[in-house]
Amino acid sequence: MGFERKYDRKIVESEEGKRLYVYWYKKVHRNTDSPMFETYPGFYTWAIEAGYTAGAKLIRYNPGEPFSPDNCTWIPVKHPDSVRRNPEREKQWDDVVNRIRIHYGLEPIHSTPTEVEDCG
Repeated sequence: MGFERKYDRKIVESEEGKRLYVYWYKKVHRNTDSPMFETYPGFYTWAIEAGYTAGAKLIRYNPGEPFSPDNCTWIPVKHPDSVRRNPEREKQWDDVVNRIRIHYGLEPIHSTPTEVEDCG
């Protein structure tokens, strides 16, 4: 039985749904203790709400622990063909770093550079 018959068609017919299903099947569902991640519809719902975009990579804050909503976040993946500085991508990375820092109880970093006083 294909996954199209097991789950709501609207979450697997799109390219996004198919990519997420393959990701969930290969990586997540075998290494989770979260009821939400044990089923594809639960994982799909969390992924969309957590900011999944095409090509994003799922990372665990603590790699030694199973996949769960509290231990995971999506990070954008830099494509090799984009070598120019991209302020939007830099902001995305700052957001990822801030989420990780907040998760561990640390102060978030500031994404805007501060003026450095000339000591000379």
